[in-house]
Amino acid sequence: MAENIKNAKNVSLLVNGYTDYTGTSSYNLKLSFRRARAVYDYLVSKGVDGDKLRIQALGEIEGTENLSLNRKVEIKWQIDE
Repeated sequence: MAENIKNAKNVSLLVNGYTDYTGTSSYNLKLSFRRARAVYDYLVSKGVDGDKLRIQALGEIEGTENLSLNRKVEIKWQIDE
């Protein structure tokens, strides 16, 4: 995936972090940021330009209907115009 991102022209990625309802909303927002940041850091370590990536911490606010499955990071490709 990192190679595809590096070679893509006019593309950026939105890295969304999520959590379930375990813990407080404040804690979950920070945890969702740390999850997204871990993916960001990994991709940058593989040579992806950090300017192509944007982190969004969503906590338990959004995501899958079954929140027990909401412990995830989602990557969305975006075409830059």
